[in-house]
Amino acid sequence: MSNARNLASFLGTSTTVPSSKLSLTTADMPTGSVLQVLQAVKTDTFSTTSGTFVQVPDLTVTITPSSASNKILITASIALASNYFAWHCGLFQDGTEIGKADAASNRPVSLFNGIDNQTDQTSHGKASYITRELLVSPSTTSAITFDIRAARRFDNLGSPVTYINRSHPDRDTISYDMRFTSTLTVREIAG
Repeated sequence: MSNARNLASFLGTSTTVPSSKLSLTTADMPTGSVLQVLQAVKTDTFSTTSGTFVQVPDLTVTITPSSASNKILITASIALASNYFAWHCGLFQDGTEIGKADAASNRPVSLFNGIDNQTDQTSHGKASYITRELLVSPSTTSAITFDIRAARRFDNLGSPVTYINRSHPDRDTISYDMRFTSTLTVREIAG
């Protein structure tokens, strides 16, 4: 009964919100709140035979944090395929690759690196969706640009090609070789 009386007492009270708080600013939001969300969506295809990273058109987002103490949460889902086993794809912040594994001799370390069975990719039209998340602390209120960049297999064996949003054979059938959509989403998180 005591809990019921306390609840009834609580429900019977009213609180006046000061007019200064009727319009919240980002500074009023608690830590962990999402302050803004921006997204780039790529619905067409892209391929590259470059041995160094090249920017994937339409997968770029520029965000301006409202406070230097806030963080940026980046989520990307990229559809990738290759004609020769491996593909390379990285996340870049203002032109610098981020989210890499520790350097390990000659091993590739990019965030979206991948490899799959060559027959599955070249004969059966397999492509892979790779999704990654990364939380960064840029410590700035200046505009920051995030983008996705891709490259072919680095050793250049087999005349490699990396594909975005399509399979290698890309046959025009209703059963195989689908087309895909890739996204890059950036959220400002209150720090």
